[in-house]
Amino acid sequence: MERKHIPEPESKLTILYALRGLGAVTDTELLQFLVELDLMNYFTMQLNLCDMEEQGQLRTLPHPAGNLLEPTAEGLYTLEAFVQRIPVSRRGAMDGAFPVWRARFRAEQQAPADSFTLKDGSICLHLRLLEGGVPLMDAVLTLPADEAPTLLEKRWRAAAPAVYDAVNHALADGFQPGSPSLELPPCTAVQRLGGQEWLLSLTDVPEHPAMTLLLTLADEALARHYAIRWPSCCRTLRERILQELCSGLDRKKNEKKTNISAN
Repeated sequence: MERKHIPEPESKLTILYALRGLGAVTDTELLQFLVELDLMNYFTMQLNLCDMEEQGQLRTLPHPAGNLLEPTAEGLYTLEAFVQRIPVSRRGAMDGAFPVWRARFRAEQQAPADSFTLKDGSICLHLRLLEGGVPLMDAVLTLPADEAPTLLEKRWRAAAPAVYDAVNHALADGFQPGSPSLELPPCTAVQRLGGQEWLLSLTDVPEHPAMTLLLTLADEALARHYAIRWPSCCRTLRERILQELCSGLDRKKNEKKTNISAN
């Protein structure tokens, strides 16, 4: 069905209404929401976003998952003044969809994932876990060239909590507060970030790493213990992360096969 033409002022109000209901989101997330509800296409949204930023109705916020869009005070004032110009049916459709999409986007922003290709053709899978925009864990895994990173990226959002727990459980094993500090092994480093936070940097093989890991911890002694445990745990942890990422994909494949057989 062809989308009904929406006048430009009404489109801008729709964007403001969507952003107010969703909270701060990336332009990609906003587009997903608008397209799914058949409210706007990519070109219309981008043209309106440019105008709205120039007019001071929107602002962008830096975020590890990508720049986030949110209405300014002026944008919200405009929305309140002219919200009745958005048809009741359209507002109702957005209101009904906001809870599910808002939860989805918050989860995506807390566990962003992307990938990039190296010169030799191998793939680096970049996985992050955030809390309130603050990085808790940042991992990069090198994968063979024939791997499909997009599927693993999608799985990361669901797997991130289990992976984070597994990493902390493995590296914290045997920790006793007050134990003497030992010399850090190669390929590890502990750096103070400020306040009570410490950044732990871990790499398995410096020349051609299969995995690098950054963790933010609240205790220097714990960070040093993690570093000492790392050489004996790094290979197992890499396998555990890949297992968590692939388990959901394998389960979906099996469910799909079952559904096909049942039909």
